[in-house]
Amino acid sequence: MGRGYQARLAQNQTPNYLTFLCLLRLLWRILPCLLQPTFTMNHDIHRWQTRAEGQFFERKSAFDRSTGRPKHRKAADVAWDVVETLAAMAKADGGELAVGIEDDGTITGVPHGG
Repeated sequence: MGRGYQARLAQNQTPNYLTFLCLLRLLWRILPCLLQPTFTMNHDIHRWQTRAEGQFFERKSAFDRSTGRPKHRKAADVAWDVVETLAAMAKADGGELAVGIEDDGTITGVPHGG
């Protein structure tokens, strides 16, 4: 191992290739979900709305509700939350992430353009 690798480990930083492998592992787990037929997805949406959040399930909102009036969060902030959650799930035993569903189960979507 090179000095740079040991220095990153000493600083408690994950090397880029390990992060990539964790995300690749997570993608391998969720790929079958992306290929499901529509009737199964409707069942999944209902399950995501009603399921309690925990170690294996998380909802992420694209809105900031801290001021009382909902406003769109920056796309980069939403993306960062998603990356953090996916990396944590990839390092653990996997899980499901529902983006665009509020904590109370209300579907609000992700209002960011392409």
